[in-house]
Amino acid sequence: MKISEIINILGQSLSELTHKPYLACKGLIRIAFNDDGFQQKLNYSQINYNDTVFVLKNALKRRLEAINIEYIDDTIDSLIETVTISQSIFTMSR
Repeated sequence: MKISEIINILGQSLSELTHKPYLACKGLIRIAFNDDGFQQKLNYSQINYNDTVFVLKNALKRRLEAINIEYIDDTIDSLIETVTISQSIFTMSR
């Protein structure tokens, strides 16, 4: 799955879960990928499911804690579910 697609999907989901602006959420997710060393993949290349879950559970979680988002573990679990569903949809559409 292209990283740009997953960032868009996760940005929308995070926005809905936290009631924060979509662009801010999308940016936060992009920064989280940078935090965990995926800068090279940010230029529209592929990223796998395990990389995405790793970023959500680590860098994104730290960033959500830093800005005092409530129910972080539930939010991360919802985002992982979103990734799982999205991955299945993208796989089926190929």
